[in-house]
Amino acid sequence: MLVTVLGVVVAWPLLSGTEAQALGGRTVDGIGSWWVQWWVGEALAGRGSLFESPLMFHPWGKDLLGDTGGNLVDAVIAAILGRWLGPVLAWNLLCVGIVLSNALAAGTWLRSHGPWAALAGATAAGLHPYPLFELAQGRPTQALLAPAILALALGARAVSAEGTSKQALGAGVLLALTGWTYWFAAGFVALALTLLTVGASPTKRIGRLGLIGLVSFALSTPAVIPLMGGLLGDTAVGSVGGALPTSTWLGLLDGSTSELNLVTRAGDRGALGVMGLWGEVSVRSSTTATLEGLALSGTALLLALAAFWQRRRWLVVALAALLLAVGPLPGGVPNPIYIGLAAILPPMERLYWPCRALALFVPLAAVGGASLVGRLPRYQPVGVVLIAAALLSEAGLRGAWPLPTWDTAVPKAYHCLAATEGAVVVIPYGRDHDQLLHQTLHGLPMLGGMNERSRSLVPPEQRALRAENAWLAQLLRATANPRDSGTWTDAERDAVAELGYRWVVLRPQALNLSNDPDGGQTRRRIMSRRLRELAGAPVYQDADVVIYAPWGDELVCPPPGWTEVVGSLDKR
Repeated sequence: MLVTVLGVVVAWPLLSGTEAQALGGRTVDGIGSWWVQWWVGEALAGRGSLFESPLMFHPWGKDLLGDTGGNLVDAVIAAILGRWLGPVLAWNLLCVGIVLSNALAAGTWLRSHGPWAALAGATAAGLHPYPLFELAQGRPTQALLAPAILALALGARAVSAEGTSKQALGAGVLLALTGWTYWFAAGFVALALTLLTVGASPTKRIGRLGLIGLVSFALSTPAVIPLMGGLLGDTAVGSVGGALPTSTWLGLLDGSTSELNLVTRAGDRGALGVMGLWGEVSVRSSTTATLEGLALSGTALLLALAAFWQRRRWLVVALAALLLAVGPLPGGVPNPIYIGLAAILPPMERLYWPCRALALFVPLAAVGGASLVGRLPRYQPVGVVLIAAALLSEAGLRGAWPLPTWDTAVPKAYHCLAATEGAVVVIPYGRDHDQLLHQTLHGLPMLGGMNERSRSLVPPEQRALRAENAWLAQLLRATANPRDSGTWTDAERDAVAELGYRWVVLRPQALNLSNDPDGGQTRRRIMSRRLRELAGAPVYQDADVVIYAPWGDELVCPPPGWTEVVGSLDKR
């Protein structure tokens, strides 16, 4: 019954949508997750590597491991499902499955408390606002918490008086799986396990936790070693986005080396520092953001408090998670939990989203819900209903329930590009991430990619090309400043062709013309004339896409073997 209810709660927004509707929001992360799932499917089919892709920042490629980490579990699941069901249905089933698996993991863990208590814990984990919010933001990898919940349950049991080495081995496997799901989550779980097992026999605690860590490290070696090597290298800071500038405990404690100051000095991502716990990015480095975040997470916090008189160790976990989630404190005050983890675990130096430590509030709420309902023998069904209502209300206030949906349909022109070869320059450059969605259809390499405006995550060779090749620089500036009359040479244009580029794609819908006095009509005319000077006459044009072939390549649109049906192109 719980599975049915949770499935309906998550999936019912799809009932009024089209077959192209996907759960979640059309966010940067949502489109990025969609692309990663597609690319993992390509890699599993033998057409690339799981850790890097040649399709971005052509011809140098994209370091996916260094950028986003080895977040592969959800992508592998979606890729396998997508092979048989298509990407949209696979994505939606994954989102529903994440909610169900979170609930089932918590229910399995807490079943010794009694059936109604276990149901309360499962409800709290399944409907917790945090994973629902992550799904609404297009981040299924951060919402998939079942491995983390089970790693906590089995790890704490392994260190208990009745615990066994087999349980420690199992916890190590689950901790590794947690890391392959979301790499920072493994650090959160390791922190929680360390705190939950305080008071156990010192010898047993050290031995079992050591075994858990050893197994987890061994299974995560393909990702952990490169990450640690990159962060410990001489060029780590500045070449790895968001890394803290030192790796020594004393250096991190001086307050001047906080991530807030680092990213502010570098000017890469702005002042991320102090964040509202439900916020995407708060550039307000003040206590306002922190207090606002604490207020918005009140329901989940109150639910967790119900367990504290019975589970006091969870109070310590809650406080540590909360302090970690706040991140760098206002005024340069050092945060011992945040910077301590970065000092002990070098990959944690990339933790510029500390608010995601709130993932620990999901098992915390499950324990709280089970303990609360377990103390109300006459009102257990009512307690479960109240927990569900409270959490859904909180999620509703944050826009995480009901889940939004977004349209995954791709303009038909990209079917035409799919029948060609060569790399693509997409303009306007760095405006949004829609080109990642489009690339999952046409499959051609691009000049840009994920985080293409970043100073640290774009290959230096590509940055140099954009700066030094006058033809390419003028092309990229044409959408922002079409009156620029800078010169270039044919040799510079041909140098770009020698790298494999054949097409220039203009996306008119991504132009920022809202502030133009005539709605952008004048700028459109000037830009069209300027692009003709740079790239020749368009070889394809509609309201969504304009395609140029600066080097004289032929584009057949629609391509042979395709027919237009109801606004899209379907293969015969």
